[in-house]
Amino acid sequence: MREYRGGICEVFGVDIEHVLQNEKLKKIAQVKNRQDPNIKRVLKVCYKDETEEGNVAASHFLTEVVLLAGLKHPFIMSMEAVGSFPKYFGFVMPFYEQGTLTMALPMMTHELRDEWLVQLCCGIKFLHDRGVAHRDLKTDNILLTSKNNVVIADFGLGNYASSTGHLVTTIKGTYMYISPEQWISQKFDCFKCDLYALGVVYWCMFYKTNVIELQPKDPLLTIVSQTFNDPAIDREILFCLLEEDPAKRFSVLSLINLLSDSERFDHRIKLLRVALRNYDNENTTDEKTIDEDKAMVKGSLSDFIWKLAATFVAVIVLGVIVIAVWDLKSLNRMYNTFHSSSPESKPNQEDVIASEV
Repeated sequence: MREYRGGICEVFGVDIEHVLQNEKLKKIAQVKNRQDPNIKRVLKVCYKDETEEGNVAASHFLTEVVLLAGLKHPFIMSMEAVGSFPKYFGFVMPFYEQGTLTMALPMMTHELRDEWLVQLCCGIKFLHDRGVAHRDLKTDNILLTSKNNVVIADFGLGNYASSTGHLVTTIKGTYMYISPEQWISQKFDCFKCDLYALGVVYWCMFYKTNVIELQPKDPLLTIVSQTFNDPAIDREILFCLLEEDPAKRFSVLSLINLLSDSERFDHRIKLLRVALRNYDNENTTDEKTIDEDKAMVKGSLSDFIWKLAATFVAVIVLGVIVIAVWDLKSLNRMYNTFHSSSPESKPNQEDVIASEV
């Protein structure tokens, strides 16, 4: 990572502390702010490589950049800065010291499980309402904040749903999280793929295990069916999300409605709605203030320009009048001088009449 010290690190004002992920074409490092070393961030870099593998990596990286640039939500990862350099692309994002949801699975409590499911539903609904499908939801791509909130990250495989529908043709995701219809159908609903992956995430939280490491031989729903002490609401959530038929699988809105009917989840949803409303109001106020400031500056500048132009025109007009009056007086003086110096000049009748007038 030494090559970045004079490039991206210089531009973004950070220093590399240690490498978090070191792949051939993608590097992720924890960095610290040069002015305040206590401020930690994460630097994500993708090399520019003309090979097919390099083009795929660059496509994923730029997809993530484009998607994150248009998303602002408390449960969606933010992007603080982005840049293109001669040999690589790079962007800076927040650093989450609590790590990933995968790391928290062994210590999972039902309170955290309930809270995080509601937050994930909120984040996914925000994405789907804006036509964005994540396509790689998994416990490794869900980060935890210092306030014990979840943040959905890694949008490299994301899709923008077209205006004609949510049907896509490309298989995306991580093994065990990929919905069954992706293997057997030519076209499938990318939003329903996200919901199946959410079901796998909830399965991992419920059983406190990483499905990738476990590699269960039985289907996940079979394991749920064999667990006789599952609370009814948890079984219903898992069956609605892990449904093999995408037409019968719940949408995120249907899932939220199901949770709202449960006393266990309803109060969390109500509290979250209040928090999100306050969040929206704060951000709307900030944007409105910025727009008002811009309008005020623009209006003041326009008024100044108009006043300056009016003053300029007035000065020109006044100058023309002064010059005209001066020329008229000069001509009149010359005329009088000429006639008074000529002994033969006598006023005629018209001159007398004009002077009397």
